[in-house]
Amino acid sequence: MTLPYGAKLGKATIVYETSEGITGSPVSGSQVDIAAPVQIFLKDAEGNACKYVLTVTVGKSSSANLRSIVNKEYFTEGKIFSPLIRFALPVLLALFLQTMYGAVDLLIVGQFGIAADVSAVSTGSLIMQTVTVVITSLAMGLTILVGRKIGEGYREEAGKIIGSGICLFGAIAVALSMVMVFAAPVLAQIMHAPAEAFDKTVSYIKICSAGTVFIVSYNLIGSIFRGIGDSTMPLVTVAIACVLIWLILIAPVVTPYIKTLFIH
Repeated sequence: MTLPYGAKLGKATIVYETSEGITGSPVSGSQVDIAAPVQIFLKDAEGNACKYVLTVTVGKSSSANLRSIVNKEYFTEGKIFSPLIRFALPVLLALFLQTMYGAVDLLIVGQFGIAADVSAVSTGSLIMQTVTVVITSLAMGLTILVGRKIGEGYREEAGKIIGSGICLFGAIAVALSMVMVFAAPVLAQIMHAPAEAFDKTVSYIKICSAGTVFIVSYNLIGSIFRGIGDSTMPLVTVAIACVLIWLILIAPVVTPYIKTLFIH
C-alpha cells in the first residue's frame, strides 16, 4: 500500500473482514505500527493458518516524479529564492508583452491616422486592457489551485481542477465575447469617447472583442503551465504571437513607410 506524499507512518487502526469461522491476529480494529511491515495471521476452525504481510510506503513527491519528465521549478523542497526569481521573470515578461499590444496599436495608428483614430485606439485599448487584467487575475486562481495540489502530491485532483477550469473559462470566453461585441457602443459611451471618434472606438472594441476567446485561451493555458511549475512556455507562446503579428499585420504596413524615409 502506498500513501500520498507527505503522509506520516505510525500507529494506525487495521480493519479487515473474514469469512465465518476464521479468526485473525492482530484482531481487526486494533492499533498497529505501520512504520514496519505488519504480519496478519488467519486461522480457520480446522487449525489451517496462513500469513499475510502488509507493507505501507509513502509515495514520492510530485516534483520528484515530474522532474524526471521535464525541467520545472518547484518550491516544496530545497532553496526558494533563486527558483522563485527564475519562475517570476518569465511571468513578468509575458505580462509586459501582453500590455504592449495596445501600445503598438497606438504607435502604428499615430503614424498613419488622424487624431480621431488615435483617440479611438487609446479608448478601446483601455477597455481591452481592463478585460485582459481581469482574465489574468481569474486565471491566477487556477494557477494557485493546481500548484497547491501538485505540491501536495495529489496530481489526480490537480487534473480535475484543470478540467473544471477549462470548462469554466470556455464558458467565460464565449459569454464575454458576445457581451463585448454587442455592448461596444455602451462601453464607448461609458468611456466618454469623443463624438468624432465614437464610431471608430466602437469598431475597435468590436474587432478586439472578437478575439476575446484567444485572450482567454492563452491566459488559461498559461495559468495551467505555471501551476505545474513551467513559467517559460507561456512566455515563449506570447513571444511567438508577437512575432507573427508583426510579420503578418504590422510589417507590410510599416515597411513601405520606412523605405520612404530612407529614400527621401
